[in-house]
Amino acid sequence: MLDKLLNLFNRKNNCNCGNSKKKILIVDDNELDRKLVGRIVEKEGFSTVYANNGEEGLRAAILNQPDLILLDCQMPLMNGTDMCKILKKDDRISRIPVIFITSLDTPRNIIDCFDSDGDSFINKPIKGNVLMEYVWEALNENQAVK
Repeated sequence: MLDKLLNLFNRKNNCNCGNSKKKILIVDDNELDRKLVGRIVEKEGFSTVYANNGEEGLRAAILNQPDLILLDCQMPLMNGTDMCKILKKDDRISRIPVIFITSLDTPRNIIDCFDSDGDSFINKPIKGNVLMEYVWEALNENQAVK
């Protein structure tokens, strides 16, 4: 456990993410899940933007240019994997890392998430320390690519 906490501390403190407040887009049709994830990342100093489905998520990504997207797989109108496929083909937003957050953990679903160019996959229910480890890792990796 101590190793995990030290690893999270090191990732957070080694992030070359600049001094500006990083923005995370949370896309989930479940209001309770959106709020829970939002509270976790806001507690760590991130600003948040919310969307209820993939269509709203794409618009919010283009408009807000977030540093990271936390994306549910199953949603009405446009699901998460379809949103991610479109996002990764749009030059304005394709660089944004995507972490899927879902209760669907079947092998087929996991493959679909990575086939849509998602960067990571986390199962619900969410544990705050696990989520933040994935967030810091994604931001560090994205910063290294720039």
